[in-house]
This record gives sequence, structure tokens and C-alpha cells, in this order.
Amino acid sequence: MSSSDRRQLEQLDMRLREAESQLAELRASDHTPRSWIRRGNNGGGLAMTPEGGIPARTGAGSEGDPFVWGSATCENIAATDGEIEEGTYTVYNSVDSAIGGDEVIQWKWIGSMRFADVEGC
Repeated sequence: MSSSDRRQLEQLDMRLREAESQLAELRASDHTPRSWIRRGNNGGGLAMTPEGGIPARTGAGSEGDPFVWGSATCENIAATDGEIEEGTYTVYNSVDSAIGGDEVIQWKWIGSMRFADVEGC
């Protein structure tokens, strides 16, 4: 298998894991307006990164070398009271530098995926 094929397979696997995670969240939700707001219908939210942070993205994005987003499972933070709430979800990193561990970050929805709201340097 070529490295390009491996990267594409990794990216598809990552998308599948995110879809499975979202499905599990929906199945576990209580379907109240607050739960839907927490799940991103407001455009974004806050999260605590894990101890190891979120790795940088890899790939050149062209010539058969697609971007592969860094990702990590982060804890949900309630914007209203700043408390870490029950529940985790995957947050992706689209920049070419890692995001530190145990950091409060903002994330936003891009398609069906949560991306850290950061800019590369």
C-alpha cells in the first residue's frame, strides 16, 4: 500500500470514528434545547485538551499528499459557568503546530467535525 493510500485510509478512519462518536452522543442525549446547544448548534464551544495536547496536522494537501488532521479527545466545558462537564468529543487541529495539553480552547463546527479555532504561525 502506498503512503498516499495509507493517508487516505487514515483520514477515512478518522471520519468514521467521528461519526460513531456523534451517533453515540445523539443516542445518549436527553434532546433538551440545552443539550442541543452544547452539541454545537450554536457554532462552537469550549473544551479542555488532554494532557498530551492535540497533534499538528500532517501532509502537504496536494499531489497525492492529503492533509491529515491532528486530533484528540477533549473534555466539554460549559460556557455559562466554566465547569468541566461530563462528556468528551474529538477536536481536530488544522494547523501545522501542536496545541498544548491541559489547555482551554475554543472550537467551531466545520461540516460535521469540531476544529480547534486557531491560526497557524
